Amino acid sequence: MKIIEEGREFLKEQGVNQWQHGSPSRDEIINDINEGISYVYERSDEIVATAMLTTLDEGYEKLPYFFWSEKF
Repeated sequence: MKIIEEGREFLKEQGVNQWQHGSPSRDEIINDINEGISYVYERSDEIVATAMLTTLDEGYEKLPYFFWSEKF
């Protein structure tokens, strides 16, 4: 979870709202791992990146329209 917390802080510093409200949670990440859709990239035995790859995340369907605006 350290890499998630570091990513959350980095996004906040950049003024990005993503991950600022508790998602992804530890339970969500564990679920993604169990579903085989969560991956990590390691360099010299250290996790340096993570990704969740899926065809659809229904949570994005609930985001306000402005999130998908071309202005952003």
